[in-house]
Amino acid sequence: AGGSGSGSGSCGGSSSSSSRPERVEPRRPSCVPCLFLEYPSARFVVLYIHSNAEDLGRCRPFLTSFRSQFQVHVLAVEYPGYGIASGGPCDEHRATENAFAAMRFIREVLRWPLDSILVLGRSIGCGPAIRVATKYEVAGLILISPMLSFKALCRDVVGWFAASAFEERFPNAERIKQVASPLLVVHGQQDEVIPCRHGVELFKACRTRKLLVSPPTMAHNTDLLSDVNFLVLPMLQFFALPDYCFEELVIPAWAYAPAAGGDDGLEAELQRHLDPPTVVGGAKTERQEPSHSVLSTLRWLLSDAAAAASSSDT
Repeated sequence: AGGSGSGSGSCGGSSSSSSRPERVEPRRPSCVPCLFLEYPSARFVVLYIHSNAEDLGRCRPFLTSFRSQFQVHVLAVEYPGYGIASGGPCDEHRATENAFAAMRFIREVLRWPLDSILVLGRSIGCGPAIRVATKYEVAGLILISPMLSFKALCRDVVGWFAASAFEERFPNAERIKQVASPLLVVHGQQDEVIPCRHGVELFKACRTRKLLVSPPTMAHNTDLLSDVNFLVLPMLQFFALPDYCFEELVIPAWAYAPAAGGDDGLEAELQRHLDPPTVVGGAKTERQEPSHSVLSTLRWLLSDAAAAASSSDT
């Protein structure tokens, strides 16, 4: 995981004198925006990979309550082209690459053990979450309203014939078989975006210790904390939550957003996407949140290793 330098924003190799035409790689963003919420003495870090309708600003209120409810650290990663993140348009590979980048930050910079990491994906975020869990045997994988695959979802919406025109993306039904971590699937029976059967079939395909929760009144965008039966009780019953660790979590200074005026107006963008407004590096936010609770940008380069890990599947 990179150091503090600004980097070139490109992972392409050096040019050669070969007669082959040079392949021009798309420009990579020099940083991956993330939201980090710290909880004192928490054992678990939850990597949150959000839905298509969210960005870091929109999911912050939910994650703040989630952190307090389960007494965990939370690291949420942004997709390219969403919110304050550069590097769009987003696709399966780029979204997954950012998820791997965040996971490597947890492992290599925070040096957090795998048995104390939970990976949580919601809706489209379940694809990158499953992909990460195929490479890391973590303490648990949580999928909220997942789909079997993009094509399977298209068949439900437009029928088999029309769906054949679409390229396959997020083949979760195949990848879930490679997951060795305990699995919790939460999929509401009132979901009109991704039918509940997708979550049920993913659950059946998984070969690890697992739990399926299908609340009768839960829809696709239901507040997961509005009813303890949706997420709270299943999480507490299935995982060892809450649990504590008295080893200090140290985040290097280079991981945070720069002071006002730096990085092409990033400060202003952070302000614009936060609701309610929060001063980066300045005043406290709501309640007695530690300083690490403000929206921060992890300034580290996407390494070739992260790209290789996320592209090794066809």
